[in-house]
Amino acid sequence: MECHSPKLTLSFWVYMAGYVISIIGLVMVIDGLKGSPLLWIACLIPAFFALMGLRQVFSGIMALDEMVRRIHMEAFMISAGLTTMISFTWGLLEHAGLPPMNATWVLPMISVLYAVVLPLRARHYK
Repeated sequence: MECHSPKLTLSFWVYMAGYVISIIGLVMVIDGLKGSPLLWIACLIPAFFALMGLRQVFSGIMALDEMVRRIHMEAFMISAGLTTMISFTWGLLEHAGLPPMNATWVLPMISVLYAVVLPLRARHYK
């Protein structure tokens, strides 16, 4: 994430570390919480960290100049579109024998595709 504020960048990575740690923790305790109302709370903890990280990304993007913001928005639109097409196609191919795709892979897929597409979009405008 390119932004003018080291504080935004640091807080983004803190939230992403919280997301990863909470996912790992959830996987470790999920079987022990089956049937417990605490499972609902435990499952929402990673979503909190993801939402807060997303907020930092949006704050960072809004601090960019218009051209750089445009590049980021185009990269995000392309990565979201590719993720939609991949998950939709995967869903259809499940009828042909592919294992079901878990929805928790959508955010990481968008993030990875965004990281791949962003430099390509930036190069387009040079």
